[in-house]
Amino acid sequence: MGNNIYLVGMMGSGKTSTAKVLAERLSLAYIELDSLIEKRAGKTINRIFEEDGEEIFRNLESELLGEVAGERDQVISTGGGVVIRGENRARMRSSGKVIYLKGSVRVLWSRLRVVKDRPLLKVEKPEKRLGEILKSRKAFYEEADFVVDTDSKKPEEIAEEIIGLLARPRTA
Repeated sequence: MGNNIYLVGMMGSGKTSTAKVLAERLSLAYIELDSLIEKRAGKTINRIFEEDGEEIFRNLESELLGEVAGERDQVISTGGGVVIRGENRARMRSSGKVIYLKGSVRVLWSRLRVVKDRPLLKVEKPEKRLGEILKSRKAFYEEADFVVDTDSKKPEEIAEEIIGLLARPRTA
């Protein structure tokens, strides 16, 4: 069993900012999966979606997750859709702890409405779409080892809560 920490959750839930703080506090490497994807593809995620489609993006995401999961001592900020594929969920579980950063649609939208680089929200009613995406992924997110509500918390508070959860003694 690996000792990686995977942060999963919807776009806008605070995965990237929390992962940076958590990695620093635990003296672990920080990995941002979306950045690795962009580096490997040589283009932004928006361009991958536009030029190659979501399936190509998801294939690249799974490939890179597999590479990252083979390493140890990392905090990994995943993309919001990484949980869609069962193979990804299994890979994360077998190589570390999975933490679901849970946010309400209202708060997620308040954080995302000014952002223009979210390909899945380039629709007529983005807030409604955000709710639909969350609903379709909710069960997958909830397979996580721990769930942390992020609505009214700063990344530092979320990181401290995760550290506390990870320090709990294991129960049978």
